[in-house]
Amino acid sequence: MDPLSAIRDRGIKWVELQFMDVPGFIHCVVVSSKEVDEGCFRNGIGKLDGSSVAGLSEVSESDLNLIPDPETFAVLPWDSCGERTCRFICDVGATMGGGRHARDPRGVARGLRST
Repeated sequence: MDPLSAIRDRGIKWVELQFMDVPGFIHCVVVSSKEVDEGCFRNGIGKLDGSSVAGLSEVSESDLNLIPDPETFAVLPWDSCGERTCRFICDVGATMGGGRHARDPRGVARGLRST
């Protein structure tokens, strides 16, 4: 089952968009499941101020987006105030539609594996 169908069929209300900072700590942004559609897997969801995350970006380049990886979809085993939540691990993207951010730890790790 694809993630969008699972979100709808399981009545999921909240989506955690998880990402890693440069020192290796996991962060997340929670959005309504209504904000997640097919386009977000290509273009991302513009919900990240990169200057507030250690080592990610300067204030002048802080408008970043989170690109959910559909293969990392998982329903969390606990409810948030009686409402179901799922999560995606995300890549960090440059401004909307601008491709991967140069300091995205997942992107850097992929580059290291390919050499």
